[in-house]
Amino acid sequence: MRSCWGKLAIGFGLLLILLVGLWLYFDIKYQHMINVELTRIRAEGWPVTAAECAPEPVPDAQNAAVLYQQVFQIDFDAPDPWAGSDLLPDIDSDLIRTFREEPTSEIERQVQTLLANPETTKVLEILRQASERPYSVFAIHREKGEDRITHAFLHLAKFREACYLISLRALASARAGRIREALDWCRIGLRMSEHVAAEHTLIAELVSIAMNSITIREAEGFLDTGAVSPQDARQMENYLRQIDLRAHFTNAMITERALGLAEFRVFHDNPTICYYTFCPQYPDIPEEFSEMFPGCRDLRSKAAARTYCSRLAWPLQKLDELYYLTIMREQIEFSKQPYHLGKTRYDAQQQALEDMPSYQVPVTRILTSVHGRAAAKRDYSIAQIALFRVVLALKAYKYEHRAYPKSLAQLQQTLSWQLPQDPFSGNSFVYRREGKGFKLYSLWSDLDDDGGEPIEKHRYEDGDIVWECHR
Repeated sequence: MRSCWGKLAIGFGLLLILLVGLWLYFDIKYQHMINVELTRIRAEGWPVTAAECAPEPVPDAQNAAVLYQQVFQIDFDAPDPWAGSDLLPDIDSDLIRTFREEPTSEIERQVQTLLANPETTKVLEILRQASERPYSVFAIHREKGEDRITHAFLHLAKFREACYLISLRALASARAGRIREALDWCRIGLRMSEHVAAEHTLIAELVSIAMNSITIREAEGFLDTGAVSPQDARQMENYLRQIDLRAHFTNAMITERALGLAEFRVFHDNPTICYYTFCPQYPDIPEEFSEMFPGCRDLRSKAAARTYCSRLAWPLQKLDELYYLTIMREQIEFSKQPYHLGKTRYDAQQQALEDMPSYQVPVTRILTSVHGRAAAKRDYSIAQIALFRVVLALKAYKYEHRAYPKSLAQLQQTLSWQLPQDPFSGNSFVYRREGKGFKLYSLWSDLDDDGGEPIEKHRYEDGDIVWECHR
């Protein structure tokens, strides 16, 4: 009997040694592979930590953030950075929509009163001056630790509010017949959006895209029936041409990789945060969101989350991190391409992740799940800017020829620059004359020609990106 128990103990001991040996082997192996990739990234000159993502300081005279802060008044070092009050007037987006589409005398009076306010005039002048500066670097201290990352995005909401004010100013100028001034204010709004995009984080890119949409929507409103001289059209088109959203997006993905690596460090060092990321303690999760929190549905999933977040699963965590680095290297390459070229590769990546068992690479799933949709939003903004350029050329053509061209080919013959293509289809935009005006549109990400039906009517799930002018 003792001999039997002794053999069992020896067998158990050998099995334990084998398991520990395998644990050490894979832990060391995956860490070595991670270190090799991190060394490669650093050799390419790219950041791998949140602190390394911090931009270089610039002189105050060149830094637009110094002026923006006069309006935003955010103290990034305060326990509650929102405690201060900004100088931006409270503008409801519905006010802008009503002023654009169905203005009443009361609405016009409200807008005129708002814009004539000395404080509003001061804010607009500060924003105009800020837009002319080459850099925008806010005093965000990422080097103080990962807990400062949340504070790094507080000013982005202020940028969006400021963009509403700029758009209202542009629309008011256009309604007064000052199209050149209206285009100047549009340029200011788009330049502010460039400052946001240059922060090179994914959330900043999405805010920048939203700001572009706000600004261009108002330009579409006042160019619907307004005339534009060839000189004004050429000046605005020259500015739009140099906006490079794809380069900004690629740099944002590079920063996103570093911020994702920071999340792996947090999960590795703090199992509690790791667990509650997968199993948040929400008493009632709506059914439509239940798939986002699979660890909250059954005991087996909770046990799997506990195991993954424990030291026992360190090799698995490192394999997850290694897979994340591989995925991100590929996605950074995809991000340099138009959406119609990268979409297949994004979809293949996402399908490969979905085909894996749920317990594999769970953090990678979370961190990369929105990148494909973000790329589509980026090209939505690229399409809007490209449509803006073509519309300006069409307006200039009509100014000189008293009618719009019959086709884009006819328009191209009068230009010294090449008309941009639809970033989704890779072909020319769809253009057709309608009455005294025209309809110009992109096919959007579904690549279906929906006859110029705006995607806004389909919650951006279907339809086309449309620019329509009635005369």
